[in-house]
Amino acid sequence: MKRLLVVALLLAALVAGCTISFEEGEQTDQRKEVPVKPVWDLRNSHRIEDVGWPEDNDLDLYHVEAEPGELKILLPAGVVIEPPPEGPITAIPSRPFDFDTSADHGQLDYIVVNYPREPVRDAARRAAELARQWGLDASRLAEWAARNADGRDNSPGGSMATTGSQRPTEDGPSLSIDARALSTGESYLSVTVSWYDESQET
Repeated sequence: MKRLLVVALLLAALVAGCTISFEEGEQTDQRKEVPVKPVWDLRNSHRIEDVGWPEDNDLDLYHVEAEPGELKILLPAGVVIEPPPEGPITAIPSRPFDFDTSADHGQLDYIVVNYPREPVRDAARRAAELARQWGLDASRLAEWAARNADGRDNSPGGSMATTGSQRPTEDGPSLSIDARALSTGESYLSVTVSWYDESQET
């Protein structure tokens, strides 16, 4: 459980950091450009080479920004994640962190996909459609949309909501859709794909 908490905090910090830079208008990207592998076929495996992980990248995660038509992420149960016509997605694959010496560092633990910023009503519509396609319960996201329809809900946790992790297939990865309203009046969705097995925790 401790490892899972560390992973969640690191991913949250990474996503929050990207959001802060967007809100402050800092569009500068210091990351090394990585060619996008057009299809990430993760239906039968989740090796780092499946996502085009660069050989010279010895970090635990990296970013890929993909414009519409540039990337398809294929998952079990017919789940497909790809950039919408409205704009690019940022896909952030991660593998086990270096301190986990017992893990297989050639396998992916998570992928976080951030969708383009958009008004709350549009994000809610997108969330409902994705949840319908993937068989997820979107009731919390509908409540989030109602709370934030007239501006960001500043109550504790009021600007955020999640479907919680759900597994479309018994032996496949779990999926969750997360929504966050911003002070600009816009919002964004993130999808987390997780292969991490909590039963491995001691």
